[in-house]
Amino acid sequence: MKEVPQLHFRYWKENIDRSDSQKETSKTSNFARDKKLNCIQLCLMEIADYMNVPYEYIFLETWLFDLERIVNLGEIYDKSYIPLNERMISLLCKYTKVNCRNIDKTKFANKIEKLEVNDVALVEMDTFDCPWSPGYMWKHFSYYYLLIRISEDNNKYLGFCPYDDIYDIHINNELLEISQNIYIFSKSKENGELFFMRDLKKHLNKKVILSEGKTIFSKIREFATFLKNLENLDQVFMEKRLDDNLYVQRIAYIVSSRFGLVLMMDKLVDDELINSTLNEVYLLWLKIKSNLIKAILTNNIQDLRTLSRDIINAADGEEKVYQLIQSKNDSLICGEKNSNWR
Repeated sequence: MKEVPQLHFRYWKENIDRSDSQKETSKTSNFARDKKLNCIQLCLMEIADYMNVPYEYIFLETWLFDLERIVNLGEIYDKSYIPLNERMISLLCKYTKVNCRNIDKTKFANKIEKLEVNDVALVEMDTFDCPWSPGYMWKHFSYYYLLIRISEDNNKYLGFCPYDDIYDIHINNELLEISQNIYIFSKSKENGELFFMRDLKKHLNKKVILSEGKTIFSKIREFATFLKNLENLDQVFMEKRLDDNLYVQRIAYIVSSRFGLVLMMDKLVDDELINSTLNEVYLLWLKIKSNLIKAILTNNIQDLRTLSRDIINAADGEEKVYQLIQSKNDSLICGEKNSNWR
């Protein structure tokens, strides 16, 4: 049974001015609770839900297998992810009635740039500087939260973090000053662009097709071969902490990426074979992640080698989904003829 997003920014905002006795019981996001998606994705989903537009477009260019990406393990603040995150923002604005602008944080902190009552700000911080985040004064990672202005007659701001499910965070000027980026989202009067199957193919190809004619599926199979021929456990486990392990981090990201694809395809593509196959692939990556952690914790190199079979099956499943999408005609998916999506 597929999971249905439980988004609740809208609920929180509507309840701010109510007394405790008037407020309904808070609903905890299943995606936040289980950490199935990352911080900015949850924030963008909440923004889209609040503005009554589809969020699925943010996953258009997230079909990745960047296992070799260098991870600094939180020693410095890594800005290499910013283009991907800003691309998710631009795709949401391109295909929906949402506007976004990146504003000067100093002007915003000093109220030169103001947040309208019906707008939402997305704030990017270093988790090291964020007092309520798990990495506070410990590690450097990107951390996002949402910000609203409480009422027309004051400039007080409240924050909400979907990832850790934390509400009613009082935000002062100092926190705004040390943020990394601040984006203001507002509802647009113009409709987003029409979305066709050819657009889906174009966006997927940007990440699936690699240089020299390779695809991410061949990269996945190369990783399977690497594990199958593993000679020494040190080849995959060089860090003292499991959380710092490169392969654990990247496989966890791949699991999250496939979950986002499941949500997107279920909305964009009315094809049971595509959606069921992709869901099976996601569950397979979830199993791979679990068995990878188990093999590392038990120091079992043979278990790591046998993971290669599941990884090959995941690559085959993903390639099947990709080919099925490529075989479809370039019909309209979302637009004036499909207004129920708006």
